[in-house]
Amino acid sequence: MDQEALLQKLRNYIARLKAGEYFSSVAKDFNADFRPIPPEEFLQIEKRLKEEGTPKSDLHRLCGLHIAMMTEKVQEEEDECCEGTCCCCEEGCCEPIPALWAMKEGNESILSATMAISEDMAKEENERSIQRVKQAFAFLNRLGKHYQIKETLLCPIARKHGYDRGAEAIEEEDHKILEQYDELASYVANHPSPYPKKKEILALVERMEEMVSRENYVIVPFCHSVFTPLDWEEVHEGMKKTGTAFLKCGPR
Repeated sequence: MDQEALLQKLRNYIARLKAGEYFSSVAKDFNADFRPIPPEEFLQIEKRLKEEGTPKSDLHRLCGLHIAMMTEKVQEEEDECCEGTCCCCEEGCCEPIPALWAMKEGNESILSATMAISEDMAKEENERSIQRVKQAFAFLNRLGKHYQIKETLLCPIARKHGYDRGAEAIEEEDHKILEQYDELASYVANHPSPYPKKKEILALVERMEEMVSRENYVIVPFCHSVFTPLDWEEVHEGMKKTGTAFLKCGPR
């Protein structure tokens, strides 16, 4: 299927969700159409949607469909491998699950916070919107630990499999995002209103959301398809030390 046809399909899926169709019904059709599509190609199609002016709320709907597809794929492999047992209960069993689950949960949490910030800063300044933005910024203080999983566990192994440039670009962007976040988070926490920094805050939100797309469509699929069982054992052991950012519990 050519890119124009895939682009139109994505528009149709967004329209179905906006019309109120059940998410599970749309997700089922989405999975059938887009599971075979390479993540790099999907990222290019999403970029075209952005360039043609697709609203952020619609891009979030699309990201939700992709996260659901990734979750279903991981869950199927967990079921096949463990046959109903815990993914961490047997040595060598379902190594990818904890790390990929942490990335998925983290991305959903980040998108929830960035969407809240975007929606509130689009409104007229009032006490409620100010407090919601402050709360979302405070919640995102876990972002550094979320990125730490990539930088200390996934990227070093990805380099061993020839993903040097990609890993370096990811780490550079992570550092820029965190530096910008720390500066703005300090401002938001210590000033009565975040609205004087509205332009900078919305630019940061956009960078965070672009990184979520890269994680969903490139990083996670690459690791899932290339890492060996020994690689995932290394990741799993590392996560016992680093912990997770947005999960209530990490690997055991």
